[in-house]
Amino acid sequence: MDLKTHRRPPNRLREAYRPKADAPVSFANLPRPFLDVGRAQRIVQADDGTFQIWACPNDAVRVTGSDPWLDDPHTSRVTDENGTKRYKLAAKSFDHRFQHHVLFGAVDESNTIERPRILDLVDYRCVRLCALGTDQGKTKGYREAMFVAARSEGLFQLDPPKPDDRPARLLASALATIHAGSKVLRSALATLYRDTNDLNNAERSRIRAAEPTYYDAVGHASVQLVFDLLNESENAPEEQQRFDRLIAAEVRQAFNLAETALIRPLHAARAEHQLQAGIHFKLKGESMSKGFNPPQLARQVFAVLCEITERATPDDRARLRTMFLPEPPLSFWKMMATVPQEQIDDEDSLEIWKIVLRALGYVRHSSASLGRTLADQDFPENRMDRLLTASGSSLLGLVDEALRWLVSHSVEAADLSILVTFGIADALGDGEARDWARKQMAVDYVRSADAREREKKSSQSPQMQEAS
Repeated sequence: MDLKTHRRPPNRLREAYRPKADAPVSFANLPRPFLDVGRAQRIVQADDGTFQIWACPNDAVRVTGSDPWLDDPHTSRVTDENGTKRYKLAAKSFDHRFQHHVLFGAVDESNTIERPRILDLVDYRCVRLCALGTDQGKTKGYREAMFVAARSEGLFQLDPPKPDDRPARLLASALATIHAGSKVLRSALATLYRDTNDLNNAERSRIRAAEPTYYDAVGHASVQLVFDLLNESENAPEEQQRFDRLIAAEVRQAFNLAETALIRPLHAARAEHQLQAGIHFKLKGESMSKGFNPPQLARQVFAVLCEITERATPDDRARLRTMFLPEPPLSFWKMMATVPQEQIDDEDSLEIWKIVLRALGYVRHSSASLGRTLADQDFPENRMDRLLTASGSSLLGLVDEALRWLVSHSVEAADLSILVTFGIADALGDGEARDWARKQMAVDYVRSADAREREKKSSQSPQMQEAS
């Protein structure tokens, strides 16, 4: 590429780096760094078929009355029924839509956006997108984004984008998936914010930040993903799956930011369930149970309870039913032989084991969800909320209350390990295990409670119709 340099340097700094010739100089031969003011440029095809970049005089707009930047190779253009003009940031937001349109072009019913033609000439290793925001003649600020843009030859072309143009097609897929993700997030937030008029200002600000956080994160990541896909062979189904996975991860992250503003576990669990359903059905390929893999403590406690249940004789269970917690019988300590010593030495952890093993004399340990079992036995929602938010000594009493509820309703089997995990994690300061147990119980509870409520309404509707 050649750069026309028939111009006088404005200062001594410019003079130090000015080429020592008045004839055109190869860009590769320019001393570094070469400082230049903003000048519109043109792509010029030489006699040998190569392309060159030539600078325009700065006074072109005063002489010709035209926009010298319209045909600049670094400028994106938009064409509609009124003609062609520069696609500028101006008063628009520097968001994912603007970035996608500038870098990859777009074709729709109202207009066509052409990407900068310089992208079609050089295999850049990176692309820096720069834009200046303006509104009614006032500068709103400078925006910039950097992307890795390694790509294969032949994917771009100098012609305006067409509907079958791969960059434009990937742009359409990216924007459609981002829009689907925003609908999933908005639906979950609507469930999360229901009846939350008593939130303080700090919580409200965190809630309002959820959607902008999603768009800020997904903008750069989705543009970079398009560049990455352009460097690979075309595979439409796999490309869509990668868009789905990216958007699902950003939706979850934005939702988690808003969820931490709430202390109502069941309220958050309903929104979590809504989020999982939306991701599963609108961002295909995502698992409904993703993010609920049990931590090590939960797996350990489940295995210990399974072994205790298997070895417990009818006499052992009878002794557990009549156990006096301050002075447990010998059979209790025999069962505790499989429990890690750390949990035996900790006073609060040991109390949790005493309470749960006493209930084991009535309720057999199994894989049946505890949250679902409590909901099926009409365990009050306000008590469930108190259990899930309790900590320290108050948690011991609420765990005992939940187990007594199961016993009084003649429940034969349930997963008792999740209560043990919840209590021990609280006692030992294992936040990850505690959050997992709390969320698992809450989600299972609201799924069952809401399903029963829907069944109840559907069974009542025919009767109400007959009465009317």
